[in-house]
This record gives sequence, C-alpha cells and structure tokens, in this order.
Amino acid sequence: ARNVKNHKQNAQTFSKANYFLIKVLQVNYLPQPSQRATTTMSGLESYVNNTVSIITADGRNFVGTLKGFDQTVNIILDESHERVYSMTAGIEQVVLGLHIIRGDNVAIIGQLDESVDSKLDFSSIRGMPLEPVVH
Repeated sequence: ARNVKNHKQNAQTFSKANYFLIKVLQVNYLPQPSQRATTTMSGLESYVNNTVSIITADGRNFVGTLKGFDQTVNIILDESHERVYSMTAGIEQVVLGLHIIRGDNVAIIGQLDESVDSKLDFSSIRGMPLEPVVH
C-alpha cells in the first residue's frame, strides 16, 4: 500500500471528482493479472469484512464489503453499489447487493474510510468517468 502523500503527487492524473478517492482510500495497486503472485493475497486478507472501493480496468468504481477472494483475485462484495460519475449530475449510486468482480478486471483495491466517506455529498460531486486502464 502506498501512502496518501504519494497519491497527492499523482493526483493530476485523476479527474477532480475522482481525487477524493485518493484521500479516502488506503490503496493496493495490483500488477497485471499475468504478473500477480501469492504475495498479493496476504495484502487483501486484511480487507476481508471491511468496506472497500474497487476501480476496475474498464473504469468503473464499486464499493462494498469484501467477503472473499481467490488466487486469481476474483472478488466477492456484499452490500455493494457502483458509483457512476457524470459531468452534468452528481454521483449516482446504483445498488447491486451481492456482486462478483472478475480478477482480470480489478485494477485497484482500497479500504474505504467510512467516517470520511459518509460525510461526502455525492449529489454535488461532478466529474468525468475514469477511462479504461491500458496495459
């Protein structure tokens, strides 16, 4: 995991609406699927039963309780929702419930600071959706 100070230096690569993720998350950057080792697993174990935010390779943002994962980083989220960003409206939160995300689509997993997240007014946050990750 990298610290918030390093993220502030890289914040120019994120849209303003997505910058809050850097402040709220303790982030684990995952290598490309073909380069993932078992050491990644120990980093995710500490997130089980905690609220996490996941950025996928196709630019989507999912938030939920991490219930489990496997050796290919397939993720099981409970009580989850997708945050959909828009320049014209606030962040829309689409309720999904129990949700599985394929490991080859996971780009970033971060533990969410619920006390900070609960204070955000998502209806007033506007921003461009993230672009897909290119390896």
